[in-house]
Amino acid sequence: MNTFKKMSTVANRGKPWALIGAQLVLLFMSSSVMQAQTAVNITPSVNIFRDDGVATLELDYVPAYPWTPFDIGNDGLGPVGYRVSWRLASQNSKVWTGEKVTSLRRIQIQPLKNNVRYVVRVEYVNRFGDIVGNAAYKSFLGGDGSRVALLRQQMTGFFDDFKLPAGLPDERKWNTSFSKINDPALQGFFINSQEHTHTVVGTLAYGYGDRGQTTHRVRDPLKMIPNQTRRIVFDLDGVNVGARSIWYLDLLKEKSEMTSHITPGGGAGFSGHPSPGLRFSLIGQEIAVYSINQAGEQILLQMNNTLEWSGVQTFPNVRRNFEIQLQHSNVRVLMDGIQVLNTPLGANSLASGDYTVHWTALGYNTMKVEMPYYVLHWDNFGFDGPAPTHVVHNYRSQVLGTDYVQSDNQSPATVGVQIPDNLAPTSSAAVGEAYLVFTRQMQNWQPAQWSSNDKVTVGGRDFPIEQPTSSSNPPMALNSLINVNAPYSSYISLGTVGANGTAPLVQGLNQVTFRAAGCGFHNVHIEVKYPRGSEPAYTPPQAIHPVMDHHDLPDVGHPARITRIGGQPVDANVWYMNYIENFNAEVDGTVDVGVLVNGEEFYGPTTLWGDFVGASLAASGNNHGIKRIQLWIRPVGGGPESATLVKEIATNKKVGAPQFVGSIPLDTTRFRNGFYELFLVAEDTHGVLSIPDFGSVGIQAGSPQALNGFYFPIHITISN
Repeated sequence: MNTFKKMSTVANRGKPWALIGAQLVLLFMSSSVMQAQTAVNITPSVNIFRDDGVATLELDYVPAYPWTPFDIGNDGLGPVGYRVSWRLASQNSKVWTGEKVTSLRRIQIQPLKNNVRYVVRVEYVNRFGDIVGNAAYKSFLGGDGSRVALLRQQMTGFFDDFKLPAGLPDERKWNTSFSKINDPALQGFFINSQEHTHTVVGTLAYGYGDRGQTTHRVRDPLKMIPNQTRRIVFDLDGVNVGARSIWYLDLLKEKSEMTSHITPGGGAGFSGHPSPGLRFSLIGQEIAVYSINQAGEQILLQMNNTLEWSGVQTFPNVRRNFEIQLQHSNVRVLMDGIQVLNTPLGANSLASGDYTVHWTALGYNTMKVEMPYYVLHWDNFGFDGPAPTHVVHNYRSQVLGTDYVQSDNQSPATVGVQIPDNLAPTSSAAVGEAYLVFTRQMQNWQPAQWSSNDKVTVGGRDFPIEQPTSSSNPPMALNSLINVNAPYSSYISLGTVGANGTAPLVQGLNQVTFRAAGCGFHNVHIEVKYPRGSEPAYTPPQAIHPVMDHHDLPDVGHPARITRIGGQPVDANVWYMNYIENFNAEVDGTVDVGVLVNGEEFYGPTTLWGDFVGASLAASGNNHGIKRIQLWIRPVGGGPESATLVKEIATNKKVGAPQFVGSIPLDTTRFRNGFYELFLVAEDTHGVLSIPDFGSVGIQAGSPQALNGFYFPIHITISN
């Protein structure tokens, strides 16, 4: 098989182009920095900040100017990123146990032992994967657990540092629900060997809905008490890939598994269920806080879209420390100790009482921007307040995939839930409360229906399925509460477990059968709530069901595109650029074909952004480096066997290049006059092929699996 047959993301292009006022200083400052970078004797500047099991490295990083670009110089050999290597100081000085390549100015290395000396080496890498300039060496004391140890003491209402073996987080602390619009293979919640947790969401490439979400509910409520300030803390990276990858933290007065407040960009003025509440959102370099009023409307209270310039720019897989200081009438948000939001709540002041806490990753039709899924990296979540009084044991129908079933005209739809444990409390005086919990949602735009005959059968006993009701005033209609995008949570009391228990649950397989006028059901699980200290032995879901790790997710290729043909630019924002009627450059003689892989041009074809984020980085959290780049040409209508390799560029002399910009000469006199297709493909060091970085690729590919190496040609007409 020839290489072409074998080979037969998304860029966040929303950059701060408006360089006005003080920002013009940056342009001139950047120019001097870029010119200096091309010198042979350059050495990276490295700052190290330690935290629990991790160290954050700043590489030539200026907080107020985080996107200082790379300049490859007149000789094309200037740096485009870094190789970072580390080892224990006690190890052989020639053996580096950890290594990353990156074009970002901030990265994290992990997992590290706390208070054990390490050595880190940082080197510049050019676009051909060669090392340039001098290496910077730093010695440091590994991780520092003091901050997190203090949080364990202070966060009395809830705290999770996710210090567990790879697998699921503690189900006694968290509940996880997925939208029907998620791709079942691209959703999850897991801890990996790097000792922090991950939330995964990717939306289906087909179907009717477009807003998938993965939501984690904290099992213990946050308690707002008069005259007390609540602190909510967590570490979060954020994925800078525009308005299709969104993080929410919701505080809801009503207990719910998921929300229908799913309008991208926060959704000011949009009504949803449940209400009332408070929402924090992070979209790229924009953080905001919204109120959800009693009518279910989202009201923007404050937005800060200057994180890029505030010293707290977000980078994938680089967690920053967040703290929310919450009062009844005011909210303040800090990132790494820097205030980013501070606003009164006004008429939307928070009432006293319990609030359900949701951690949500929203994916808004991510395949439209060639992003099959994205991953949030986070850690050390907690809040203060009264200590919890109960423990919940959770038993799920599944962990991977989906348990979605639909019942129409009272037809039976059955899901099984395994309970391997004896549910009786350890104290004869204690009583456990059992609940069946599930999500109602549709799999297409078929309207949901409810009748008084709707019921669910557990252990041979029937329980009515309640009529969906809105917590807003005025109330929302049924088809606004439940549809393909909007999920609705249901909680049904099954009775008690204990000496005089009445719940129809058995030790073993419990069949749950739904009968409804017309509705879908999923996220089926059984919760048993015990007074703390009386809970029996518990078998967590990961001991029953297969679970996900990062390695189980499909690899995602680097974004790659043709940027120009001769003097004619190829606009990546034009959809269906591969259609001959949308682009067909007339060429003759020898023309330069501009190519770009895993980067974004800053100010012409020799400079690259220092903070570019593509689909591969959003998905894996790591830059696997580019191994090679190929440009192919073939006649329009010809098959793979008619393709000719124009040129192959090796980009891994010492290590895979973090990004590439350049041009490939095409001698058109080698070919007959006529219509031709040019196809660019790159391969990373893991053997994964690139994704064409143009509009409509995800739609045309049709599935995440087809994105890597997807054939997306740019047309030319040779007229010699």
